[in-house]
Amino acid sequence: MLDEDAQPQWYRFEIGRLKYLLTLFAQCYHKVTSTKKMSYKHGAARNVVQVKLTPIQYAELASLFTWHKANFLRELQAMQDTLVSAYVSKHGLYRERMLEDSESEKEEKPLTPAELQRIKRILAMREGLSDATYQKLMERASGK
Repeated sequence: MLDEDAQPQWYRFEIGRLKYLLTLFAQCYHKVTSTKKMSYKHGAARNVVQVKLTPIQYAELASLFTWHKANFLRELQAMQDTLVSAYVSKHGLYRERMLEDSESEKEEKPLTPAELQRIKRILAMREGLSDATYQKLMERASGK
């Protein structure tokens, strides 16, 4: 049983190495403690922080941060995958063989709703990318 009147003590959290995760942890901390400032100290490793909490706050923060960290990392991976596809599309970095294969496909299959959503995400992200272009150092000789 958790004691609501228990004194705060230092609790250790492994947050991860990404700087975004410290920000996410701080937001979860503020949500649980309703404070404007977070005092913390780093553990032996940079991916570990220690904060002073009551046992109830610790339980709440541990649960909240664990869920949001896993959810955030899933979202981040999905966005990275989308970003790579958008970047390749924006800058035309397809293999020639890949283009030939898609042109030679005779049977068109309807897209699933998930595939359609993925394409929409890629196109939206593609529009947000810069229009910087690569300038070739040398052009191929004509006649080849």
